[in-house]
Amino acid sequence: MVGTAFEQLEDLLEVFATVFVINDTNPRLQKRNVVYREDFNNIGLLTDIDLIIIDLKQEHTIPELTQVWRRTNPTIIIQGPELISADYQKLLKADHYAIIEVAKGYYVWKNKK
Repeated sequence: MVGTAFEQLEDLLEVFATVFVINDTNPRLQKRNVVYREDFNNIGLLTDIDLIIIDLKQEHTIPELTQVWRRTNPTIIIQGPELISADYQKLLKADHYAIIEVAKGYYVWKNKK
């Protein structure tokens, strides 16, 4: 997760075995299945990721996640009222991702390959 996860971090902790948070501004919840990181160092070592949530304000981090989604094919949710920029859309589309759901406040991308 990069951003606020719709302010629902505690709910995500109930759904997933481990939640990685890359953001130095989130409240520091003390739960055994949350792992905080301030940067993307060693992100490429993660091997089993089902979902990535990115706040639109953090869209500049998308290129740093390329190696993760190429290896694990997670669902990617971009949180925000508008689409990410065309350059970032091209990155996702180049790896066979397409928008499968649009709602007020987020876009869901899934690998169609």
